[in-house]
Amino acid sequence: MLRSLYFDSMYESNAKLVKQVFHPIAKITGYVEDKLEEMDTNQFAKFVGEQKPSPSDKNDPKKLETCINNDSRKNCCYTCQR
Repeated sequence: MLRSLYFDSMYESNAKLVKQVFHPIAKITGYVEDKLEEMDTNQFAKFVGEQKPSPSDKNDPKKLETCINNDSRKNCCYTCQR
């Protein structure tokens, strides 16, 4: 359930769903462009909500990309259809 909610929040660029997925005082850390960023739940929800048009808006197929690489600054992704 939680994994599905997380996926839907990203697919729909839905800030309200992001807030349901993460604890209110969570810290979300990751690379945006080439810069390491840390955001609290509200900042991350706002960031996700600003990603417009969302994949859902564009009718993109639902897919999950998983990044695996020893160099955390570079992404090596594979895609799975949902």
